[in-house]
Amino acid sequence: MLHAQKIKTSVGFEYFSRKIGWDVTHSSNLKSLFFTFNLEIEFPKELSSNTIFGYSFSNYKDLTFRGLPFSLKIGEETGTVGGFIIGEEIRKGLIASEKLKIDGLGQILGFLGLKKEWKIQDLAVPGTAEGKAYWWRVSLGPVFTYRGSTKFFPYLYLNLNTLWGTFKMQEAVGELQATEKQKMYSKSFFCIAAGFNYELTPAFILKGEVSLLPYNGGSDLGLMIKAMYSF
Repeated sequence: MLHAQKIKTSVGFEYFSRKIGWDVTHSSNLKSLFFTFNLEIEFPKELSSNTIFGYSFSNYKDLTFRGLPFSLKIGEETGTVGGFIIGEEIRKGLIASEKLKIDGLGQILGFLGLKKEWKIQDLAVPGTAEGKAYWWRVSLGPVFTYRGSTKFFPYLYLNLNTLWGTFKMQEAVGELQATEKQKMYSKSFFCIAAGFNYELTPAFILKGEVSLLPYNGGSDLGLMIKAMYSF
């Protein structure tokens, strides 16, 4: 049975812009900003488990629903859709030398959206729409960390990275009611992330990361900042 050697807690925020496909031939941008609390437990043999909780604000601008009585397109005026973040991350040390360490890292992250209601304008009768989204993001790959410094540790994370989910929209206009679901999937599947860990003290670490996810015709972007404390 494995026993914990060290426990780390951290708070941070992450932003990403992701090109998503929907309705077979159409695509738009999913932009999400979320704040997280992490509880990481280190075990023997270079193994750690990190549980992630948080809250996110996501924007689905230009996502369109044409199967409703009155077509709807999510625009700037509809604002963001809030929801909870939950996830798990597993890290395992693979190879280590004096100046280089290679880990295997896998993460699954889920967005469980809350319902949001909008009023439909410019209709002869009152109309409302209610939307709710959920998505999952999975990444898996090696992390290369340079350990030649005593406090600053830059790293490169090369990973397979995909996202998929569903946005459900319900519309009610007078006596007309209908529901339509749009299945979403990411256009990018590979991620190059560069970051660093900086030890302010042996127990307090700052982490920053920038990620790039190329796809045919463009690239997605991600940013992350964390403050970690271990005891």
